[in-house]
Amino acid sequence: MIGRATIAGLATIMTVMLPLGAAAQPVPATAEFLANTSVAGNQVNPAVAFELGNASSPSYFLAWENANTSLLMGQRYSSLAVALGTEFQINNSVVCSAVNPAVASSRLGAGTVVAWDDCSDGSFAGVFFRRYSTTGAPLGAQVLANQLIADPQELPAAAFEHGSTNYAVAWESGNSTSGDIRYRRFGGAGTPITADILVTSDGAAANDSRPSLAFELSGQTMLIVWEHANATLNDTNISGRLYSSGGTPITARFTVNSYTTGPQLRPAVTYEPGVGYLVAWESGNATFPEDGSGAGVFGRRLDTFGVFVGSAFQINTTTFNAQQDPALSGSGVTDAVAVWEQPNVTAHEIFGQYYRSAASLGGEFQVTSYQTGTQANPAVALDDNGSFLVAWQSGSNRDGSGEGISIRASAAPRSATET
Repeated sequence: MIGRATIAGLATIMTVMLPLGAAAQPVPATAEFLANTSVAGNQVNPAVAFELGNASSPSYFLAWENANTSLLMGQRYSSLAVALGTEFQINNSVVCSAVNPAVASSRLGAGTVVAWDDCSDGSFAGVFFRRYSTTGAPLGAQVLANQLIADPQELPAAAFEHGSTNYAVAWESGNSTSGDIRYRRFGGAGTPITADILVTSDGAAANDSRPSLAFELSGQTMLIVWEHANATLNDTNISGRLYSSGGTPITARFTVNSYTTGPQLRPAVTYEPGVGYLVAWESGNATFPEDGSGAGVFGRRLDTFGVFVGSAFQINTTTFNAQQDPALSGSGVTDAVAVWEQPNVTAHEIFGQYYRSAASLGGEFQVTSYQTGTQANPAVALDDNGSFLVAWQSGSNRDGSGEGISIRASAAPRSATET
């Protein structure tokens, strides 16, 4: 892994010297570079996870859409961001475009699950997944996750139960005006453990969408969060609900955000060991700016009983223009990292914030250096040593043929007292 004291890049090794006791920002271990080798068309919507299960050779699993070929593509990387093999096709059915990938990896060597939606369930859209071993070998063909096929099932999220080879896949079920959230549990071999579990059932009164879910480290509870658009009040908030790992609801639905004047969008959730669940979302807009200048990225923590730990807090430091579309990843130790998209005068860039034991280390940092066009849709995966990989969609003919997928590896912030 990329260590906290010595950071190994693709071809460079450097030692970081800091003032005694000082906290630093994450240190780039590589320059940003293109992940995709196929450049025809646009490569969009990356998702990434850290494959801890292979302890002797931990790695990252990256997936993205090729918007012009209907294919979902993948590429694995070592913990030093060196490509492991070549890029590969994930969806084995190409009836229609495979979109909205989500990636989750096991901590017990059960491999990786990639979920997405496409129309090959015979309906408008269905949620599928495919399993991979810790060496990147596919374990069977793609599997249909949802039982209900009468309406579109889309925008999946996935997470492994910690301490188990079981995992859960969640998705938005319904249409653009009356969607619900469902999820389903599966065993390590891809066999369903439960039927579809209905998280919300608001019907025409609301549209629930964009789920994200995470399990606590002991694997006993799962928090699922989503956008809740109230048709009567004409507003959008971030809702959540806590479940046991077996699928029994522990709480009723609750609202995560406290600021309700402007729209609350695009939630993400992860687990910070020793702290609890961390939820991040995009809050406000130019008319109702919670951070004082357009949309901002905010967060809130909950314990494993679903009780809030403190109030909502601002994650972004820079408030000029908008900060949007956050992504989160937590480690198995005490750390978490948030990344987001930030438009500026000439381009959209990716920024981040690193947390250890719920405290920010070093403040906001910039991930991207490419200054042309839009850098968007970030994803992040954090390992147990504090190193992490950020992936994003890079525009303005970045790969010579449209949008490409860029990645960059970084090492954790540290003080001079750490070795």
